[in-house]
Amino acid sequence: MDVRKRLNGVVHPGEFVAIMGASGAGKTTLLNALTFRTSRKLKVRGNILLNGRKADSDTVTRVSAYVQQVDLFIGTLTVREHLRFQAKLRMDKGIPFKERMNRVEEVIQEVRFSVLYTDTFFIS
Repeated sequence: MDVRKRLNGVVHPGEFVAIMGASGAGKTTLLNALTFRTSRKLKVRGNILLNGRKADSDTVTRVSAYVQQVDLFIGTLTVREHLRFQAKLRMDKGIPFKERMNRVEEVIQEVRFSVLYTDTFFIS
């Protein structure tokens, strides 16, 4: 049985999940399927549930994000600098700058990053 044809999974509230694997293993394909970023090559059937309710692309976009492959990073920035940069670009413009930066620090504490001052080149 090809596992890609019959895939189920659960992530409970408050859990932090890392998807790891060799290059070409399908990590990005899985994330694209879960976030409704499908293409002609990627056909997805079934349902994605969030908190027991059927999710759509708008819902998933509001409550989640994933970090793209290293080629989208600026290799000289640290993890913290990348998070701050993304907060400036992606968070609602109505949220004050200081509040955005506070949220970055909250996320850092939540996931307990130990490589905050490490260049992304060395952790990818």
